[in-house]
Amino acid sequence: MARTQRRLSEAGKAVAAGGLAVLLSGCISFASLPGSEAGRPDNLASLRAQALELVNADRSQHGLPPLRQDDVLNRIAQSHASDQLSRGYYGHVSPGGKGVQDRYLDAGGNKWRLVQENIATCRGCDVSADRVERFETGWMNSPGHRENILREGIDRFGFGIAGEDGRVHAVQTFSGPGSSNGGSETEASASEIQNAAVQAINEARRSAGVSPLQASDALRRGASAMLPEPGARRFEPGSMNALVGALSDETRARFSGFSTAIGICGGCGTKPTTADARDFVEQWLGTSRQREVLLAPGLTEVGVAVAADGEGKKIGLAAFGRAR
Repeated sequence: MARTQRRLSEAGKAVAAGGLAVLLSGCISFASLPGSEAGRPDNLASLRAQALELVNADRSQHGLPPLRQDDVLNRIAQSHASDQLSRGYYGHVSPGGKGVQDRYLDAGGNKWRLVQENIATCRGCDVSADRVERFETGWMNSPGHRENILREGIDRFGFGIAGEDGRVHAVQTFSGPGSSNGGSETEASASEIQNAAVQAINEARRSAGVSPLQASDALRRGASAMLPEPGARRFEPGSMNALVGALSDETRARFSGFSTAIGICGGCGTKPTTADARDFVEQWLGTSRQREVLLAPGLTEVGVAVAADGEGKKIGLAAFGRAR
């Protein structure tokens, strides 16, 4: 049993370990926490350290960087393990309809980071270091859970485990900035991003029977002026005034008007890439209002820029000009 919410494949299976029934499930999503602490073990800190060590050993074998413990991920993992135990269910979504992303956000997590979850349960077993190791082995032998553990673009880890009366629930949680569509994290130059986006825009315009646009470095600089600086505390697009203010008097005089298309993605990596440029164009073409902007007759030039906050959030902005 598994539920996937963003660019993910569904996976999950039942396996047998040591003659005991063990169920595994994996979930990823692009947290109010239940008050129950049912079945919380006294040695939780050491079990968490062991769980992290096992995960990092598996990642190291595949050339992936280690993860580090995260307080928010630990809290929501433990809360979900205890909640399943106390309310007698097994799944990524609670009886109240809360999923891993809900739990993460309710606990103060960054909504633009990628969040993943693996869960497991067994009957006739106890909470122990041996059980933690068996759960990790089971997850690594299941393609969907293995994918979560070995995913690029994650950097933090949480673990929770709860048990009583021979029933045990374990939860792994992961988060990170994610990665660009296609997996490449090679940072593209401003001109490379512009070229990729303009090519995609003009392909759509030709298909719609509309004249293609000319790439404009001046409008690209104007689009960049509307975007926040990397590391800005408030990472949001600015107003059209920023675009117009970045243009020279001569450039402004060439146009009778301007329009923009703005897109935002989360869990899509730390650096602007050409894949981002194409993805934003696809995003714009998928919404009626912005599609009208991209395919409007009479437009003559376009500039495109992408900014990334380093935590998984990216903003793409296209500035269009209509010549006098």
